[in-house]
Amino acid sequence: MKPYSYLYILCAFFGLSACSTSNRIPSSVGNFFTRDTLFSDHFTGFLLYDPVKGENIYAYHGNHFFTPASNTKILTMYSALEVLPDTLPSVKYMSAGDTLYLRGMGDPTTLNPAFGHQDEVLKFIAGFKQPVVFCKDHFHNNHFGEGWAWDDYPYYYQAEKSDFPVFGNLLHLSYHPSREELILYPGFVNVNYEINDHWQLYRDLQDNNYEFNWPESANAVHINSPLHMTDSIIEKVFNTYLTQDFRISESCPASDHWQTFYSTPLDTALSVMMKESDNFIAEQLILEISGLLSDSLNTEKTIKEIKARYLSEIADQIEWHDGSGLSRYNLFTPEAIVTVLNKIYHRLSIAQIKKIFAAGGQSGTIARWYAADNGLPFVYAKTGSLSNVHCLSGYVFTDSGKILIFSFMHNNFTGPSNTLKINMNKVLQYIKSNF
Repeated sequence: MKPYSYLYILCAFFGLSACSTSNRIPSSVGNFFTRDTLFSDHFTGFLLYDPVKGENIYAYHGNHFFTPASNTKILTMYSALEVLPDTLPSVKYMSAGDTLYLRGMGDPTTLNPAFGHQDEVLKFIAGFKQPVVFCKDHFHNNHFGEGWAWDDYPYYYQAEKSDFPVFGNLLHLSYHPSREELILYPGFVNVNYEINDHWQLYRDLQDNNYEFNWPESANAVHINSPLHMTDSIIEKVFNTYLTQDFRISESCPASDHWQTFYSTPLDTALSVMMKESDNFIAEQLILEISGLLSDSLNTEKTIKEIKARYLSEIADQIEWHDGSGLSRYNLFTPEAIVTVLNKIYHRLSIAQIKKIFAAGGQSGTIARWYAADNGLPFVYAKTGSLSNVHCLSGYVFTDSGKILIFSFMHNNFTGPSNTLKINMNKVLQYIKSNF
């Protein structure tokens, strides 16, 4: 007799519903957290949820607070889906007399290499031939977010926020030793570089003078570093594209006749943000949302408004302070993240989810992790990483055809996150095979 037949006889004799397969499986998932030592040396939260039945399958510290890091972008994505149109607003514009007035809407895609250096809004503005006044009276925001690391300002992942971003608000530098060729984008910044025996990057907080060092052994050099977003940069960009007069003003005339120019499809921006974990895009999308919910660009007020309007059911489960997850002030529960993923699941098609989220073993930040044995993705998810923080939340596609929602949150571990990823993969592979 097969071993499981004894269990079947006992269940039939005693009529124990607890012997059913559906009830045995969750306790087996729980073994990874309560019996094994896979996640015992740090703080871990986990939740597995069935969006069809609308119920939790297994929870481990699911209502505890954790630093989410870039899992914050899941909330930013959902907020963008709720508020933004299918194409991103780029500028508001108004003709009054012989002048064209502009207000930047925070569009992150203009001249950004991640979006093919698209310059549609600049061509649109150039077509008016009127003098241009660029208004800044609506930008009520710091360039950096609450709880960001002050000494990360020269690094690519902490670009400044602005009302009219260009180049991804980054300097893009490439050097090819074989040709002794230095390529800068944009080309109007001041760069000093030296080839020696080590890597070094320096830029003062308040200017755009850069100093780079790299070792002679480097085959090719590609460096991105944030620009300090000043009026001077905007002036140089507009003067490059426009033939008409241009000036920046702290105020614009009051009017009900503002119109909007749109640039890039929203799902394209979301795909780049979620797959590559682009902090800059996330922050700018919150500002874009702000421009539609109010008459100003203000991250703090907008997040409060989003929580009240669209996320009231989890308002007491999140401390939310930025769009990207760079802030150490952010605190979410696994339950809160799963709630938002469930909203996304019921809003988008499966094809859209697969387009936007990184695919295990195939794309984005999980291109080298969570692949099935046949090499096909079964996990579509968002990572979140800071020092001593690693999270993974998204969708797992099981062998039986189910789509389940999960959230892993790990805080206060030491060392690299690879061991966590290996152990999370064991759990996800088990879910894939047994549900």
